[in-house]
Amino acid sequence: MSRASSVLNEAQKIVSNLSVEGGTLHPEVQAEHDRVVADLAKEFPQVAKAVKWTYERRNYPHFDQYARNESRGGKITGEIKIPVFGKDQPLARVDREQDMANKKGVMVPGGLRSILAHEFGHAVNHHIIRHGDDALKDEWFDKKREIADDFAVSEYGKSAINEGVAERFAAEFMGQAPRKLIPIMHSYLERATEK
Repeated sequence: MSRASSVLNEAQKIVSNLSVEGGTLHPEVQAEHDRVVADLAKEFPQVAKAVKWTYERRNYPHFDQYARNESRGGKITGEIKIPVFGKDQPLARVDREQDMANKKGVMVPGGLRSILAHEFGHAVNHHIIRHGDDALKDEWFDKKREIADDFAVSEYGKSAINEGVAERFAAEFMGQAPRKLIPIMHSYLERATEK
């Protein structure tokens, strides 16, 4: 099996690490989720393996989140929760609702894809911290502080260093900003998982 097909097979397994509370996703939303997660898994397989994706049906405003969860036998170390309002909403409506929930310029635009990438940026950050030794963690924290102002892409990203990392990650992943942070994250991930 070639390296490319091996990575693709692994990405397909990761896509299936999904739960939907209260039913199923609209086929368009499911397809977009699968595309985004497969793209993320191809570039960050070690992180994607450690994430569970959960869509929660909510009748009230509830924000997406990345939650660290260390109690899953070492396999799943985090969960990304995405709110879905109503039943069986097509992708265009989900995208519109996600973008309308944010004032223009406050967060990286892009609907569901942006939200998934943003939360995955938190997962990459957490993976570096969880798997790095103390020296690498200190270096990573210093690097984030050093680049915070230069890499800011949204108002929300300016609110906290980790939000800035997640916003910049989303913007770069979606092609809305030059890739500067993602290569840095790759270098830290390589060093964090060497041990």
